[in-house]
Amino acid sequence: MTRALLLVAALSLASTGCRRAHRSGRAAVAQRSLAPANGHYWARIADVPEGMRVRLSIESDGARVRGSYSAQPWDGELEGAVRADGSLALRLFERGVTQAIGARDREVTLRREGNGARYVGSDREGHTVEILRAPMGDSVVRPGVWLARWTGLPFGMAAETRLTRDPDGRWRGVYQYQSGGGSRDGSFQGTVSADGTLELEWTETNDGTTVARGRASLRPSRFGLRGTYGIEGHSEGIGEWIFEPLVLE
Repeated sequence: MTRALLLVAALSLASTGCRRAHRSGRAAVAQRSLAPANGHYWARIADVPEGMRVRLSIESDGARVRGSYSAQPWDGELEGAVRADGSLALRLFERGVTQAIGARDREVTLRREGNGARYVGSDREGHTVEILRAPMGDSVVRPGVWLARWTGLPFGMAAETRLTRDPDGRWRGVYQYQSGGGSRDGSFQGTVSADGTLELEWTETNDGTTVARGRASLRPSRFGLRGTYGIEGHSEGIGEWIFEPLVLE
């Protein structure tokens, strides 16, 4: 009888342990499903001006997360943990590109939105930190928020561009970005040809004064549009222009 009772007790303990391990395993799987996907994100962090984004690379094993970015005048890294609700508890390590700039560390918790497509929160100083998953977009021109990168912008930086379509079929875009000469406001209008090429005329102003104007010819590419731009009526001669969707409407 004693042996039988001991056997029953041992089996009960083993069954309880299995249930706990099973629940723990399910919790780990659930947490991994809430972790950010590995890959590229577009973020507002460091000293990224309003209307611009910095490209951020993120890796996660389901419980931990790490990433890196370059946002002049900072080179940054982040590391942290994925919480049970999918939010990210992060620490940002930012180091100046020169010794004179120095270094700073910041902590921030980002809540998970849109099934992991967006993470947003504020640091202790009240600065907003927002991370958007970079979409695997296509070359179809459609209304929405796009990212523009061109020769002359700092590496890894892009300007948010609001793209709309007029009733007559013409496309219009507006954007703003920071340069050495201060804030610049840009706009363009153009048409899409039968092969998907966006031919546009652009203008930039600084404090209401026209800085430059020119043309661009952007052809379909794997993740958006890519082409050349120039000034004074030319669509080439200055550099490359890359145009990719950030948020589609």
